[in-house]
Amino acid sequence: MFLVVYNSRKQRYSRVIASVVLVMKHVLRGLLFSWPLYLLALAAYSIPEGSVWVVLLLLLPAMYISWGILNRSIKEDYEYLVYGYLLR
Repeated sequence: MFLVVYNSRKQRYSRVIASVVLVMKHVLRGLLFSWPLYLLALAAYSIPEGSVWVVLLLLLPAMYISWGILNRSIKEDYEYLVYGYLLR
């Protein structure tokens, strides 16, 4: 009986909306947390042509780590708050 209600159209719609809200929440939090990275990426364009690529290559690992943290936190929140629960 639980799976019938869990897989209903209303519950799937609620899970999609909850997923969108979680993604927006974590993206905004990530932007607030990682703003120096984005500022450094913009500042690279004011550096002379030869060293722009060095700055951007140094930013790649930082952006990768930031993306990994964002992705993991969205998955953890989804599993903790949404997956397996009946939503109102």
